[in-house]
Amino acid sequence: MMSRPFTFREKLLLIIMTILIIAVLYFKFVYLDVNSTIADAPQNMSNAQNGLTFEQTKNQSLKNMQMELSGDKQEGRQMSLVPDYDNSQKLMSELNGILIKAENYTVSFMPLSQQDNIVRREMQLSFTCGGYKTAEDIVESIRSSRYRNIITSLSMTSKNENINSGNVSVNMSVTYFELGKAVKDDSKTKDDTSALN
Repeated sequence: MMSRPFTFREKLLLIIMTILIIAVLYFKFVYLDVNSTIADAPQNMSNAQNGLTFEQTKNQSLKNMQMELSGDKQEGRQMSLVPDYDNSQKLMSELNGILIKAENYTVSFMPLSQQDNIVRREMQLSFTCGGYKTAEDIVESIRSSRYRNIITSLSMTSKNENINSGNVSVNMSVTYFELGKAVKDDSKTKDDTSALN
């Protein structure tokens, strides 16, 4: 095997080729990657900012819930529960106790509605009482009932200019929730009876 020294021209070509290979590798793996990262930086920053805002909002909501729960415990308020169907007698007993502060009241129940295992007991409630503070107390007592509910509409009116001293009329819609089946599915029974005929 013969070896000979490189000529000046060959050495020059090798140096140029090495420089070209290094330049191509630098361009492909460094320059393009850096430019791509720089181009994506505003979008990544925006995504990170949105994520941070979302997490801060979520964290604040959790803190608010914890404060509300600890406040309920300190004030001795019970957490509302979702009773089993049919809870109407206990519910009416509680409402009678709350509405004793009112001068008069009417309660109208809407037809029950069912979704999966949740029964919605909707009612329209109207009452009159001696002032805004009493009306506010009654509404708050219903809202913080031991039975899970949601007030879907509320209006207060007074014929007097001073709402604190004159009679106040309140109209509200409240939905209470219960667990169970309000309407039994008798389609299976019908199928079974038709099969017997």
